Formats: sequence, structure tokens, C-alpha cells
Amino acid sequence: MFNKLKQIQELRKQAKELQNNLSAETITSKSEQGLVKVTIDGNHKVKNVEIDNNLLNIESKEKLENGLQDAYNKAVDEVQKMMARKVQSGDIKMPNIPGFN
Repeated sequence: MFNKLKQIQELRKQAKELQNNLSAETITSKSEQGLVKVTIDGNHKVKNVEIDNNLLNIESKEKLENGLQDAYNKAVDEVQKMMARKVQSGDIKMPNIPGFN
């Protein structure tokens, strides 16, 4: 039983290290028309949003909403690709989960 608790503690430690490493990585992505930019970290937390002044009126509300959605989704896709590259290259070590090796 104590061995299992040690394994759980080690997994938590590894997961925290992975989370810390990912929070240091950022991706900036633009909407289709480049009017909205979103920067997120490797944990998918939004760090920055930039909106072109031309979108800051009530008539452009739908365009702004679509731009935010588009830029965020592209940034998430890029983070996932970046994480996969880092895992494949060994830059990021995945937690050693017993039974999943």
C-alpha cells in the first residue's frame, strides 16, 4: 500500500513539473483576417488578446466574436503540435504512469 502511495506522489510531482514546463511555453495566433491575435500558454491559458481598432464597434460584434474563436482555436492547435514535438524530441518528459508504458 505504501508503494502505491509513493507512486501516486511521484506521479503528482511529475505532473506538476510538466504543468510548470508547459506554462513557460507560449503560442500567438491570428484570426483568419489577422484582426485578432491571441497568445496562450502550453496549459491553454489565455495570456494576451489584441484586437484591431476597426473591430471595436457594435456593427463588428459578430466579426470580433468569430475572430476570437478562430484565433483561440488556432492557438490551441499550435500548442498541441508544439507539445507533441517537445515530447517526441525528449524536451518534455511525460509522467511515468504504471501500466501505460
